[in-house]
Amino acid sequence: MSAEPSAASATASNAAPSSALMPGGRQLFTVEEFYPVYFSAWERETGLCSICCNQVEGPCVVCQSNAEATSAECSITWGECGHAFHTHCIEKWLKTRPVCPLDNKEWKDRSDWNTSAAV
Repeated sequence: MSAEPSAASATASNAAPSSALMPGGRQLFTVEEFYPVYFSAWERETGLCSICCNQVEGPCVVCQSNAEATSAECSITWGECGHAFHTHCIEKWLKTRPVCPLDNKEWKDRSDWNTSAAV
C-alpha cells in the first residue's frame, strides 16, 4: 500500500458529488456542493485579557460583578504596542504602572483602535 495519494484521490474534492454508502451498498447521503468557511478571531497573541484572564470579547471581572452591566459597556482598549485589554482592566492597571502589562513598554493608548471610541 502506497503512502502517497493517487491522482484520483488528490482530485476527488474537485470531482463530481461524493456519496456515503451504508453497509449493503445503500446510499446514506450525497454531498452536492461544499463551501468551507474559515473563521478567525482578531489578529492578536491571545483571546484573553492578560489582566483579568477573561475572554477579551466578553465582559471583564468588573462588568461581571455588576449584574446590570451589559457586554456593550465592557469595551476593549488597544495600546500602540498592539496589545488589547478590557478598558476597565487597563485603566486600573495604569493607576499603578504606566506600562503595557505584556511588554513593559510605555502605555500609549490607540483610541482610534478602541472599540468604544466615540464617533
